[in-house]
Amino acid sequence: MKNQLFDKTIDPGAKIRLYIAFAIVYVIWGSTYLGIKMALVSFPPFLLSSFRLLVAGMVLLALGLILKASKPTVVELRNAALSGIILLGLANPWVAWTSQFVPSSIVALVITFEPIWVAIIPWFINKNEKPTTNTWIGLILGMLGMFLLVKPEGVAGIGQISLWHLTVLILCTFSWAGGSIFSSKVPMPSSPFISTGVQMFTAGIVNQLYALSFGEWDLIDINEIEPTAWWAISYLTIFGSIAGFSAYSYLVANASTTSVATHAYVNPLVAVLLGYFIANEIIKLNTIIAAVFLITAVVIILLKEKKR
Repeated sequence: MKNQLFDKTIDPGAKIRLYIAFAIVYVIWGSTYLGIKMALVSFPPFLLSSFRLLVAGMVLLALGLILKASKPTVVELRNAALSGIILLGLANPWVAWTSQFVPSSIVALVITFEPIWVAIIPWFINKNEKPTTNTWIGLILGMLGMFLLVKPEGVAGIGQISLWHLTVLILCTFSWAGGSIFSSKVPMPSSPFISTGVQMFTAGIVNQLYALSFGEWDLIDINEIEPTAWWAISYLTIFGSIAGFSAYSYLVANASTTSVATHAYVNPLVAVLLGYFIANEIIKLNTIIAAVFLITAVVIILLKEKKR
């Protein structure tokens, strides 16, 4: 799949769509950190994910039908469903579940394994896709930047984390990277509404099975859900799921998975900035230095794509 991010042969409109998609994934997904934190006050993690995905999936599928999208093949539907299970059924919900037991700073740090998996998985499959020196430099800078972002005292807490929870988080990053690579390599429905809708709806069913298995329906009382939680879950559904994942799916189909994976560096940084402007949180020197490292890492990785 040819990377269109720096392809001079495509029309300007296509490039603008790519830049908009990157902005959505970078900024909106960065804002979901705060949204998830607000929603988890009243919603258990798997039930929260299930609600978001089922509603978003049904909305997108309905739009596909209304707009008379081209009919997908059985193979395309199967691939979309499998992609949704890997990305949103195996990766995302277990990150949310683990976040109940692991400090958010460590979660953010471990999530930066995603770009590393994205770089090395294709290498194992095809030796000709060996990561370049610039890619490794960008990945290392990104890891260092995230280390600084979570602050030394946050990283020190890693000794209190069980091997089980850490393993689950690492497997989540592997699953997300693998799902992204898979969806970029196989035939998917041509309609973005159908493709993304099938992925979300299938994953929503998987998350609902998790919720039932963990007895989460017994943990929630509709009458006691706080208004802020309703606003949060609405935001997560409309912007985080419908807009955010649709933009991500578009990027996976039109840009290299390595460049798309840079969201793992940008999203936590956006979350910190939003905390400063919205929640009046203090930004310290280590955060500023971390931002320099993270932004440099993203620029190096994206420029590497430009030279391909």
